[in-house]
Amino acid sequence: MSVERGELLSIVGSSGSGKTTLLNLLAGLDTPTSGVVGFEGMSLINMTRRERAAYRAHKVGMVFQSFNLIAHYTALQNVEMALLFNDTQPKERRRLSIEILEQLGLSDRITHRPSDLSGGEQQRVAFARAIVKQPEILFADEPTGNLDFENTQQILSLLTSLNKNGLTIVLVTHNLEMAKANSHRIIRMQYGKIIADEQTAKEIHA
Repeated sequence: MSVERGELLSIVGSSGSGKTTLLNLLAGLDTPTSGVVGFEGMSLINMTRRERAAYRAHKVGMVFQSFNLIAHYTALQNVEMALLFNDTQPKERRRLSIEILEQLGLSDRITHRPSDLSGGEQQRVAFARAIVKQPEILFADEPTGNLDFENTQQILSLLTSLNKNGLTIVLVTHNLEMAKANSHRIIRMQYGKIIADEQTAKEIHA
């Protein structure tokens, strides 16, 4: 499989079909037992652990279904963490983090800890953390799986807006209808294998 720059690609399939494993391989979190994973001509397989960490720190944004926010950190501190490992200076880390939280409608929640935020707010903080470093590709693993309908629509709107602004997105979901409505292409998985690769009617933004 390949992912085109500017694409919003959805990977769909039932639980246990291998969606998250595939996402982790693409993000450099896991290494395959065979085969090749490449990014812009670079082989993730041949990278050292330090090089893969740098790839994730500079090139990749990750959003998880369970949010994975640090419980004793504020929303601002959680977002700043994403810039801690890519040489961004402290004052710039704070400025960029405040800016992205404000853009996502969280200006009044900056000092709140995750336990004081709703599910939708926590997921928006997770998105802020993922995109504050301006990654080249965003991997989102069931980002709406723990959200109600209203918050799901807000997150989908955020995803499509980011994609229209040029961010390449790979989205894992079990919701085929949601994938059809929001993606340029859909990959279907079953038992660890890709069984279909389908274009939708949506056009990729240059």
